[in-house]
Amino acid sequence: MAFVDEFKSAPRTAAFVVFFLGQAAIINFSQILSSILRPFSNVLYERFISYSQRLFGILLVAITELFAPSSFVISADPEAADILKNPTSASLPLLSFPDRIILIANHQIYADWIYLWCIAYFAKAHGAIKIILKDTLKHIPIFGWGMQFFDFIFLKRSWATDQAHLTQHLNRLSRSVDPLWLILFPEGTVISDCTRKKSNAFAAKEKIYTPKNVLLPRSTGMHFCCSQLRKSVNYVYDLTVGYEGLKQDHIPQIEYTLKSMYFLSKYPRQIHVHVRRFDMNDIPADDTEFSHWIRERWQEKDQLMEHFYKNGCFPATDHMKVIDIKMNHFSDLGQIWLLSIPLIIVSCTIWYFVRNYIF
Repeated sequence: MAFVDEFKSAPRTAAFVVFFLGQAAIINFSQILSSILRPFSNVLYERFISYSQRLFGILLVAITELFAPSSFVISADPEAADILKNPTSASLPLLSFPDRIILIANHQIYADWIYLWCIAYFAKAHGAIKIILKDTLKHIPIFGWGMQFFDFIFLKRSWATDQAHLTQHLNRLSRSVDPLWLILFPEGTVISDCTRKKSNAFAAKEKIYTPKNVLLPRSTGMHFCCSQLRKSVNYVYDLTVGYEGLKQDHIPQIEYTLKSMYFLSKYPRQIHVHVRRFDMNDIPADDTEFSHWIRERWQEKDQLMEHFYKNGCFPATDHMKVIDIKMNHFSDLGQIWLLSIPLIIVSCTIWYFVRNYIF
């Protein structure tokens, strides 16, 4: 049966691969070409890299619109309600976040980062993304190379090894005045039978609250990020994400894989997001106090997810908005296609040189 489903989805799969991989490759190769700017003007180089990141954000919205059409159902606590204010003109973003934030969320499926990038798109912050990732991911052709150009932070999961690298990176971000969305998943990984057992075992050992719907958060990395960015970032935004169609006993990543979503048309039609905001000055600076603080937030998140699984939505508030995940204009993709022109010129030049002077 699985073979039949995959056979039926072959045209869709081929269309997705050509559409997504082709345009991602154009963006990546344009980044490689932009490296010639760096010795002459680092400012111009960084502006182009930010522009290329915005283009990749548009591409993520496009693949979701075309291959996994869905909508956000966004609710907010009163402290975070400002993000939902209606724009007074079409040129303003649908969501209104501060320019520089740390954004944290529960981690259920590998597509989480795609949806968070889509949220950034609606806040016009899709060129300001920074994500902390496993070091091995930077070697993935096209996408890993692109993430290196985006200046994402790659860690080897050894604090002794990673601390100096992370300090250097965060110090650079702290000195900058450019927009910043530093996205963190404090759980460190998606939910699975294995990770849930480890989380529950640690909770039992430490005699702390055992969550049912999320994993225990790891405090070290997030605490370090907050301490390094405390002077340049005013708020931490906490997003609790629930996917339509999931039940409490499901393993989210088994139900909604990247393959099933974009190849087999099995995807959530609605993504529910509840937003809370915390002032950086109210977040403990002390290690132990911060560890208690983040666990309390995750206990509250676990309760929010409990409500979601029972009711199919988060608790009703006076602050809600539904946003369809789609591009402002389909012509936005034309910016990516225009980047192919210099690539074609360079490719033809190289081919001419190779053909006439080497062979």
